[in-house]
Amino acid sequence: MSSQSVPDFSPQRSRIVRAEEQLENFKREVALWGANPPMRLDPELSPDRMACTMTLRMSDTPPIDRWGILFGEVVANLRAMLDNLLVNVVRTTGGANTNRLYFPRCRTERDWTRNARGVWRRLPEPYRSVLHRLQPFSGFGVDQNGGPALLTLLAKFNNTDKHDLFVSVDVKSLAGTLGTTFEFEPAQAELAGPPNIEIIGTRLRPDERMFVITMLQPIARVTGTFTPVLEFEFEYENTRYELFSTLDRLVFTSKLVVDWFESAEHPQSSNFLVLKPST
Repeated sequence: MSSQSVPDFSPQRSRIVRAEEQLENFKREVALWGANPPMRLDPELSPDRMACTMTLRMSDTPPIDRWGILFGEVVANLRAMLDNLLVNVVRTTGGANTNRLYFPRCRTERDWTRNARGVWRRLPEPYRSVLHRLQPFSGFGVDQNGGPALLTLLAKFNNTDKHDLFVSVDVKSLAGTLGTTFEFEPAQAELAGPPNIEIIGTRLRPDERMFVITMLQPIARVTGTFTPVLEFEFEYENTRYELFSTLDRLVFTSKLVVDWFESAEHPQSSNFLVLKPST
């Protein structure tokens, strides 16, 4: 193949499309579970009957392990696409040696210089310059709040999924509707007044204490329902991430990487100059 050949990045775009399909299926599966979560609230009156604690009971727990596997499938395709992309460039532009060629995530210019002498020197210009601009030290995909760059997160998530244990998804009650009916002794009903509701739990786990409701008069009986507004998130290296917005950002960033490489032969194109995420 001629060294002047221009790479065709359609295989890399196909991998991203597959990751998007997996992500959409993942979203549908989680939404189906969240539309009718298998839970109820059990009221427990205090000894003086002035307060009621609402405890979450679940007939079935969320399929956390399966969701972690689905998460891993999305990030695996995105991460593999990055390595495929560099191999594609080297082979198309006349290189033969793609051994140990991978998409880097250098934190400093020094890291880049040290490794570029061996691994990335096989990448011809202008593609090497594009790769340089996509590094965390160049500011690409860097979290404005000080968190890791998006491509660094992608690599870390993928390594965890491959070598350690899949990412564990957590379910949180972001908000909800509490429908509770209190019954009082007839002589005290008019003195009951409005309830004071204290939220003490947000995680949807079996036997999680969710609310404490305090009244001005002793409670005879109580029944309650709870319709939650759910949020799905995960914790990684002591930081919590919203599940689907994080995956959406990783897909978007992966598309930008391909756009930048595809624009490398035409450096004045708008894609090369402006498509740079701020977070």
